[in-house]
Amino acid sequence: ISIVRAELIDNGDGTVTDTATGLMWLQTPPGTMRWKEAIQYCESLTFANHDDWRFPNRNELLSLLNYSVNKPLFDPDMFPDIHNLVYPAFWTSTTVPTKSDRAYIMYLNTGASLSMGFNIKNSSAMYVLAVRNQSQVANYPFNGNANDESLLENHGDIHVQPPSLTKDRSGIADSAYSFDGTGQRIDIPSITGLETVTVSFWHKFDGQSSLGEDKQ
Repeated sequence: ISIVRAELIDNGDGTVTDTATGLMWLQTPPGTMRWKEAIQYCESLTFANHDDWRFPNRNELLSLLNYSVNKPLFDPDMFPDIHNLVYPAFWTSTTVPTKSDRAYIMYLNTGASLSMGFNIKNSSAMYVLAVRNQSQVANYPFNGNANDESLLENHGDIHVQPPSLTKDRSGIADSAYSFDGTGQRIDIPSITGLETVTVSFWHKFDGQSSLGEDKQ
C-alpha cells in the first residue's frame, strides 16, 4: 500500500516522476553491474540536481510495470531506452530472506510477461534503475512487517490479532497479508499536514486480484 498522488510525468531532465507512488526514476539505466556495484552507483549518484538517489526494492520496481505494452513492460514514451535493451534484467535491493547471498531480479520477457527470480549478488551483471522519493509520504511493501520504507518512517502497527503472511501478486511468499475479516488489522499512524491523499494498493478478494485506488 502506498499513500501517493497520481500519473507518470517526463520531467525533461532525464528523470520520470510516478505520482502514483511518489517516486522519481532515472529514465535511462547505466550499463550492467553486479549487485554491490549497483548499491554504490545509486548511493553516489548525483543527477538532475538531486543527490539522494537509492537502489529500488522489489515492490518499487514492480510498481513501474505497464501490462498494456509489450517488451518490456515499461511505458515506451517514458522509458524509450529500456525498450532497446537486448536482455532487460534488473537488480532490486531486496535480499532473498532465506539466501543472504542472493537478491531478487526482475526480467522483462518478450511480450507482456514478467519473470521474478533471484540471482547470486556477485555472479552476474544486470541493469539497475535508480530511484528517489519525491511526493510519497508512506510506502508499505509488507515485506514480513508493516514498516514504512519511505524516508518518513511512518511505520504501521500490526494489531494484537495479526493477519497472516501470504504470497504477493508475483507469487512471492511472505510478501503480503491475508485478513480474515474478524478484527485483524494493521494500524497506520495519523500523518499531519495532508488535506487529501490517494491510497493505491493491490488486493485479492474471492479469487479475483486487482490494483485499487482510493482518494480520501
